[in-house]
Amino acid sequence: MLESQDVELTTAWMQNAATRVHAEQPLLPRGDFAKQVFREAFLDLCFAPTAVEVQNVPITLALDQARIQELQNEIQVLLSTGVLCALVKGTCKMNDTEHLAVAPKILACLQSNDVTMDRVVETVVEVSGKHSMDQLVRKTLSKDSLAYRAMENGLRKLIIAQLGKKDYLNSPFKAELTQLSLSVVHTNICSLVGRIDRLSEFNWQVHVQWYAKINRFIFN
Repeated sequence: MLESQDVELTTAWMQNAATRVHAEQPLLPRGDFAKQVFREAFLDLCFAPTAVEVQNVPITLALDQARIQELQNEIQVLLSTGVLCALVKGTCKMNDTEHLAVAPKILACLQSNDVTMDRVVETVVEVSGKHSMDQLVRKTLSKDSLAYRAMENGLRKLIIAQLGKKDYLNSPFKAELTQLSLSVVHTNICSLVGRIDRLSEFNWQVHVQWYAKINRFIFN
């Protein structure tokens, strides 16, 4: 049973998401509204720039903290792969076949347990054949990178639109991924969407009464 202080902590987590959903979709029925708020709040954690730790995860997701960290890491890896592949393609004027060929090497580098920025730079230099890529790579992966942030926002919108549809394994959004320069990792993203959907849906079903109560508290 959740205690009152636990509800307060979880309410703070959902407050920003509730405000956004209310502003963007004010006519949603109450039941749909509560679930949409939860999904947005869940993605706030998945897309958080710093790791979600035990001490700052909402109490309703405490048992899923490690899984959420895995999702955070995967999102960052896939976005970094996409933005670096786009950088290499544009800089080296690669065709689509060449572009697809460099993606597995960059992805493998970013997925390695001992990855460092220097190793990422070395990999990009290797696949591009250009030794002048150092600063471009570092700038592209920085927190201030407009290309990275645009890709991140696009991926988040795509994911929130797919949650609950159950057809993500058929890759219905490949055209959207192409527009986002993420088609090189479309299989990985289909898998990612499925994992986010299953984990968020399970948690929603377990705690639906609490989430509904929190939403009533926020707007009453």
